[in-house]
Amino acid sequence: MKNMGPNKKEKHDLNDIGIKEFKSRRAEYIPVPVELPEGYQLGKYKVMKRIESDTEMNCICVVQDKKKDEYALKVERCNEKEPMLRTELFVLQQMEQAGSERKHFCKIFDRGANNDFKYIVITLTGKSLRAIRKESKDQRFSLGCALSVGIQCLKGLETLHEKGFIHRNVQPSNFCVGRAELKEHRLIYCLDFGFAHQYKTKEGKVKPKREKPYTYRGSLRHASRNCYKGEELARVDDLEMWLYMVVEFSKGSLPWMNEKNPKEVYEWQEVARKDFGIRQLFGGLPVEFVEVMSHIDGLKFVDTPDYNKIYGLLQNALCVNGLDEFPYDWEEDKPKPMAANDVKDSAENAAKAEK
Repeated sequence: MKNMGPNKKEKHDLNDIGIKEFKSRRAEYIPVPVELPEGYQLGKYKVMKRIESDTEMNCICVVQDKKKDEYALKVERCNEKEPMLRTELFVLQQMEQAGSERKHFCKIFDRGANNDFKYIVITLTGKSLRAIRKESKDQRFSLGCALSVGIQCLKGLETLHEKGFIHRNVQPSNFCVGRAELKEHRLIYCLDFGFAHQYKTKEGKVKPKREKPYTYRGSLRHASRNCYKGEELARVDDLEMWLYMVVEFSKGSLPWMNEKNPKEVYEWQEVARKDFGIRQLFGGLPVEFVEVMSHIDGLKFVDTPDYNKIYGLLQNALCVNGLDEFPYDWEEDKPKPMAANDVKDSAENAAKAEK
């Protein structure tokens, strides 16, 4: 179906509902990188190469001299104007206590500082899901792979939420696969917590909304609607961002992906809750996607998402369409997978039936 976009005649004035001027963090402020040349010795670690990453902190591959094990080194200048490494470290420390689901988070191996920069040494992962998707045929995953990967990403977010944090920057570049040489090519890591927020008090209660909340500065494409309204973000916003990400995995695009104006993106997201928009957003995908969005949209600021319900819906989509979770698309010698548009009961058909 041709992407027609929101109806301009019916569109209300978005200024009336407080849509904020939206700028990415890079547009407002670019951190000064810490340049560590190849071969630089940092204690027992030797710099190998810079890791291509969308993170605001330098990420460098290092090797430990004696064991020859590879790690990721994250560095940040001591005089950084907007430091995030401390938050990253704190979140990862809390994730160490997350039980079996801590597997979705990097392990901390070392930390330190000198006169110029601070650093942490953590698990070295493989490529980001963003990079893998862009390298894939039609820039999308097979449907079974997209659903299975989506479940793993949500497992990571659920664990983060259980420990009292929200991510606030959920996008494909912040999820990576494990390294094949460690037999972790089917494991998804949740990364980059510089924008994370501790939403619970010490007593375990949800903190009230602040008068001047955090200004979202992440991905325009995957931002939740509350990001555009400048509202305090919550678990529901992580899930809304996650949903857009999984749709992009499945279809290779989002209806608003070419929009550069935040007001237009917000309008598209509002339209996506109506018949026409549902077909545009979920056309060719299992009907369970509509049910997932309905659950997420029904959540309030303090509500705990029903993660098990969402897992059940995605597992049902796999089962009904005869899809296997594995092997993943990036594994060698895999059979030809089913793509979106081949499903038995699509969200597009469901939207038509409701009219």
